Amino acid sequence: MERMAQHTRQPEMLRELFESLGNDPFVIAECLARPVLSEQLVTSSYGYDQRFHGTAGPLVAAASASYTFPIMSDGPNGTPQCGPALK
Repeated sequence: MERMAQHTRQPEMLRELFESLGNDPFVIAECLARPVLSEQLVTSSYGYDQRFHGTAGPLVAAASASYTFPIMSDGPNGTPQCGPALK
C-alpha cells in the first residue's frame, strides 16, 4: 500500500479512495492491494503457461471480433445508462 501511495499518478483520486474506505488500512488492503497482488501472482505463475493458453488465441480472436461496446449516455439525475451497441 505504501508503494501504491508513493508511486501513484493520481494522488487526489487515491486519497479519495482511501477516504471512501474510511482510511482503514485493513479495508484498503482488502479492497485495493489484495486484488492487484492476486492478479500479479496468477499472471506470473500461469499467464504464459501453454497448458492453459495453447488453444486460447483463436478463441479470443473469434470472441473479440464479434464484440460491440454499448453506448453510454447520461440518464435521469446524471446516472450512466447503456444504449444500443456500437457496430
